[in-house]
Amino acid sequence: FFRFVMDTEFEEQPPQEEVFSGPLKERLVHKNFKARKAAYEELQGLCATGEELSEEYVELFKKIISDTNAFALEAALEFFVVYFDKVDSASKHASQVAPGVVEKCLGANKSSTAKKAQDLVQLMFEVGSTEIVLCELLKGYRHKSPKVRLAAVQCTTEALKNFGV
Repeated sequence: FFRFVMDTEFEEQPPQEEVFSGPLKERLVHKNFKARKAAYEELQGLCATGEELSEEYVELFKKIISDTNAFALEAALEFFVVYFDKVDSASKHASQVAPGVVEKCLGANKSSTAKKAQDLVQLMFEVGSTEIVLCELLKGYRHKSPKVRLAAVQCTTEALKNFGV
């Protein structure tokens, strides 16, 4: 009996992948970061064709760009890079995205996240959201974190070089 208990008790269970199902809008605000990350990647696939996203997703942009998990935030930045690159009307949504990019992403601890945020800022300049993004970068000059202040100055300098803003 003891041998039987030992054998069954310590059998290695295969790791189970959690499957998050449900509407995309619910997964975008799910409490589990893996569900949010997968939803951001799904959104990225939707806008890769250049189609406009429905208003129910656009209203969540502020929440998406302010994600608290570093891995999900990086996926969100990748989504926004594709969104601003492919979707023609993306520039009208820069006012929802730019504050979160400056506040949360430019001073990120992960260097890859900060680099993607800088790329996104340059892309927003490129698509014509100059005034909105520049105003947010100017607010970044007064941010309490020196990393954010430095990144805001670097983004502004890069924009001046690239676009003569």
